[in-house]
Amino acid sequence: MEISTIDDFVLIDNELKQIELKREELATTIPNLSKKAICDEKPADVSNEINSSLVYLASDLSHINQLSDLDQLVKTYGASIKNLETYQHISQVLHERQLEQENLNLYYKTNEIDSKVKNLSSVDEFYNLINTTILSDPLISTNIKDVLKKSIESKINEFKKTIIPTFQQLLLNSNWDKLNSTESRNNGQYLNKNVADSMKKYSDDLFKISLIYNEIMKPEIKQYFNFDCIANNFNIKFIYHFNSNIGHNDNNPTSELETQTIDTYFKFLHIYLSENLYKCISIFHNEDIGLTKELCHQQFINHILNPIRKKIQATLNFIVKSPSDNNLNHLVVLISQIFITDNTLWKIYYYDYYGLVSLIPENVLQTWVDFESTLAQRQFKNFLTSGLNNLLKNGPDFVKYLESLFEYFTPLFSVNLPNFFNPQIQVFRNNFLQLIQLFKDFNINYNSINNITDATGINTAGSLGNSDMKNDEELQFKENVVRLRNMQLVYDVMIHLENKPDCIKLTNIFNKKTKSTFGNLFSGELINYKESILALNESLVHRFKKMFGASLRTYFKIDRWNSTGDESNAHNDNVTNTNTSCSPELFSSVSIVKKCVDVMRSYNLDSLNLEQFQSGCMSIIINYLTNYTLKLNEFSKDGLLQLICDYKTLKMSLGFQSGEIISLDDGSFLDTLKVYKVLKFYNEEKKSKWLDKNYIRKNKFDDLKTQLDIKYASNDEIAYILYKIV
Repeated sequence: MEISTIDDFVLIDNELKQIELKREELATTIPNLSKKAICDEKPADVSNEINSSLVYLASDLSHINQLSDLDQLVKTYGASIKNLETYQHISQVLHERQLEQENLNLYYKTNEIDSKVKNLSSVDEFYNLINTTILSDPLISTNIKDVLKKSIESKINEFKKTIIPTFQQLLLNSNWDKLNSTESRNNGQYLNKNVADSMKKYSDDLFKISLIYNEIMKPEIKQYFNFDCIANNFNIKFIYHFNSNIGHNDNNPTSELETQTIDTYFKFLHIYLSENLYKCISIFHNEDIGLTKELCHQQFINHILNPIRKKIQATLNFIVKSPSDNNLNHLVVLISQIFITDNTLWKIYYYDYYGLVSLIPENVLQTWVDFESTLAQRQFKNFLTSGLNNLLKNGPDFVKYLESLFEYFTPLFSVNLPNFFNPQIQVFRNNFLQLIQLFKDFNINYNSINNITDATGINTAGSLGNSDMKNDEELQFKENVVRLRNMQLVYDVMIHLENKPDCIKLTNIFNKKTKSTFGNLFSGELINYKESILALNESLVHRFKKMFGASLRTYFKIDRWNSTGDESNAHNDNVTNTNTSCSPELFSSVSIVKKCVDVMRSYNLDSLNLEQFQSGCMSIIINYLTNYTLKLNEFSKDGLLQLICDYKTLKMSLGFQSGEIISLDDGSFLDTLKVYKVLKFYNEEKKSKWLDKNYIRKNKFDDLKTQLDIKYASNDEIAYILYKIV
């Protein structure tokens, strides 16, 4: 028999009487049933011993009164007895009787509890009764709890009706949450003790009946009636400040005056929390009944968010029904403030319960994402301006923009709801990766020659003279250096942003959902930028080569390299320079080298980029001096020393010490000059062996290298200089 209400228990007595009559009838018929079963189940010629056993079985069956008697019967006669129809019938009757007896017992107990609940006048008594008789008693079935729901809920509502109005009025009169006062920062200690005790008592009572309500009624979201009251002060203040101007009409939540307060009421929330959160915890927490500081912290924030939730929903509904450019601007402000507020609640107040972002419908969120992406594309055009002065600002300004943009979207990236993943990825792709790629393309494809304008703004690239072209080469070099600097700045900011916790989290989620293995979402662009930076550096070296080569035209015409001079230092094996200055024809070339290095240094380029540039220029200088001076001329001792002086001057102009070996090319060139000087100006007796053509043809110069301490020059380079001397 199924029990659904208390009234169903009155039927139990009749049910039990019917079961008892069945049992008595069964007892009188068991012998006959047993004999019939024996006749049906055994042949006519059974032995007397078996007949005797069956008689005992029939007798035992007739004396069964409870389920435990059946267990004993199975032990005596074996498990096969369960197959007898008589046994099965008796078992069924006894189970039904036991169930009805249990229902009758619970009826009496439930009736008793129900009667007590209806007559209770104290919350403490009610709380203790429900805990001791229902919630802590394993014998109370779920079915009986359901039977008592109605009376328990009725009693809870009765208590609420009595306590809540009084508690709310007391909270208002006490002014416990008043703002901008010195007393309000003393965690409620300024309150009258009797008032504080009364507030705490009402809060405790409402919290206790909340616990009963949540346990018995099983609501989808747990209810805390005490925090409904505690948050009522904020609710009244919020309505007063932010709804009075529109007559409390939620049908027009975006009137002109209202739209000016979208960010204001979020600021009001922050101020209210900062002054009252820990005061609330201090006043109302009670560890003895489970009202912990952590729960106070969570539920106070959760409940004061309710009026803001209503305001947000009303505003969103209105905007969706009345689309316009003006309302779209309001929507963007509202959504941004929602993300900022949730992020603030998490990072400043450590709140991780129900926030505000879950209120945003997917279509509204998509509208916001599209708007922000379009806005970012429009603002990005400011960083694609031409000319040296503009290029100087483009890089730093774009980096600042990326940093501020990431900070702006951090509240969005911090959201951990599954339906926010796609918007997060869209924003990251459209507002970061795409803009960074476009900035790279602009810098790589930049062509300054088409952007040269005079004071009137007229393009003059086609009318430049030689002097102007020279100045233009230097200008383009500077622009290229700035472009390289800008690319390096963006590369560095990507490294900085990829280590942000929210970026790491978003990467992990992306990898999990797409089964990818990205180290970071910036990984692809970091590789592209690294390659582009290398390409730009190489273009700078190429532009240096062009300017430096043009400046050497006069130098290459020098015809005094083989002039006779003082040979008094011929015995010195080391390449040294007695000349004090470089050739006059090299002055302009030295000036270009210094200017290029100074420009590179003035824009604070990454040290690796500067070193790569210097190394590339060093190779170009060596190549020019080797192929257009050393190989094309014969040298006297003075001429050779002048060449060495010129080389070291250029080397120092690049920023290197004259005596240090900075590359294999550098060491090889100096070794070659050393071999040339020593063997060219040695006496005949010493140099005859190494200048023998048969020796040179072998192309093995280990002994020469050892003798002259040659470390870098290759055998081919040594062979060439030996043939040159010969």
